[in-house]
Amino acid sequence: MLFYYDENAGNEQIIIKELSHFKARRQKINDIVNISKLDGFLYSYKIINFEKRQIILQLLSKKDFVNNNAFTHLALAMIELDSLYEILPYLNELGLSKLYLVYCDYSQKNIKFDEKQQNKAKRILINSSMQCARADILEIEVFKDLKSLKDAKGELCLIDFSANELCEFDNKKLYVIGPEGGFSKKELSEYKLKALNTKLILKAKNAALYLNSNIQSRL
Repeated sequence: MLFYYDENAGNEQIIIKELSHFKARRQKINDIVNISKLDGFLYSYKIINFEKRQIILQLLSKKDFVNNNAFTHLALAMIELDSLYEILPYLNELGLSKLYLVYCDYSQKNIKFDEKQQNKAKRILINSSMQCARADILEIEVFKDLKSLKDAKGELCLIDFSANELCEFDNKKLYVIGPEGGFSKKELSEYKLKALNTKLILKAKNAALYLNSNIQSRL
């Protein structure tokens, strides 16, 4: 773990009350640790007090902290939130910059990604970035349908296992992975279709990992 996250990083002195990571790594008084709030800087702190319920740290220095990750993005039809939370760390660690969640015709419209769910996703992504030393977290944006996604982001390519043309993994295109029930006939008729180079039919969450990995490997 390159750094710990704290929203007050940069202050001359900070108090941290979430101690699980520090205890797991057996940190102690006078240890030097890195703290970040994912603002482009990495702050070096000295532990000056380690109590049962809090740690006090004193700022020593700061330095630039930016990863030169290649920009990649993809769109995923809204899926069960447990499945979404499961794959977020992997997408983050694989360098995905932006994930667009979109409600398709066959999406479960009762699944809401409101502030509570967004905060949970953010916590998952922060922990992921701490583990993989990423200087930011992937951004998530929600769209009400494919049309609004196209209006905002441009041409779309739908990933459909029955398509005749294989996906060429162009990171300048926005690929959309559909819901478990697939795309509707209307959606299939309105957008370009691409197939993944596999004979297996993947779940939506696995297709997202497969697609992102292949795009990254060709950059």
